[in-house]
Amino acid sequence: MMNPYERLARVLDTIPNGFPATPGGEHIAVLEWIFTAEEAELASHLKVRGETAEEIAARLGRKAEDLGALLEIMVSKGQIRGWTSRDGGRKYALMPFAVGIYEEQLTRMDEEFAQLFEAYFQAGFTEVLGRSTPTYFKVVPVNKSLSSELEVFPYEVAEELVKSAKSIGVRDCVCKKQQELIGNTCKYPMTVCIILNPRHEDAFAEDEITQIISRDEALRVLRESEDAGLVHCTMNVADTGSIFYICNCCTCCCGVLRGVASSDRPRAFVKTDYVMG
Repeated sequence: MMNPYERLARVLDTIPNGFPATPGGEHIAVLEWIFTAEEAELASHLKVRGETAEEIAARLGRKAEDLGALLEIMVSKGQIRGWTSRDGGRKYALMPFAVGIYEEQLTRMDEEFAQLFEAYFQAGFTEVLGRSTPTYFKVVPVNKSLSSELEVFPYEVAEELVKSAKSIGVRDCVCKKQQELIGNTCKYPMTVCIILNPRHEDAFAEDEITQIISRDEALRVLRESEDAGLVHCTMNVADTGSIFYICNCCTCCCGVLRGVASSDRPRAFVKTDYVMG
């Protein structure tokens, strides 16, 4: 029988963002910190689209009441996604490792996990860059002239993402926290990750990590991030109605930009019209 962590790792690696295995097993050590064996086993059988506890139980041949309690624990630990649907029922879904499970460890993360993740990053990011999967991270500009040599797509305007969102929140940067815990304190602002929901109001009412903010406050965060020299990154999708975050990133902490900055072919992973000088 396959180890539940190995099973979960393989499942996570089938999601487009990927979760590549490493020869030294660093990927398993990360999952062992996040999940118990029971949690990893259940997560490995969840779908990316939402299901109720009853639907999951029927599919797995288990009792819904037992699964429901475990699923709620897993939601509280940032291991899976859980939400209340419009009809009042609860649904649960597997998330990608990144952007997803890793970012949801923001409040749980300690020095041990930060070190485990760093070891995985060092061992596994080259594998990510070597893949031929579509890019899932792109850079968007603030709607103003940039005092740099960077080029941008004219339609990629970060303010419009904020202005059109129905719900807006902000979080501390998980990458900056991870680096701080291993002794690499960042000089840039920490509370700069803007979370968006372009379709629904009050979308973050049940989110204990995200601080709900106004549109004006979000634009202020965006301007301050721009003034600090941070890079505005989001999902690599053409439909702006499917964008759910703007990360204001630095190359010293951001897992993606750190890896890209050390690569000889950065556009293999990040879609952007910025030119690194």
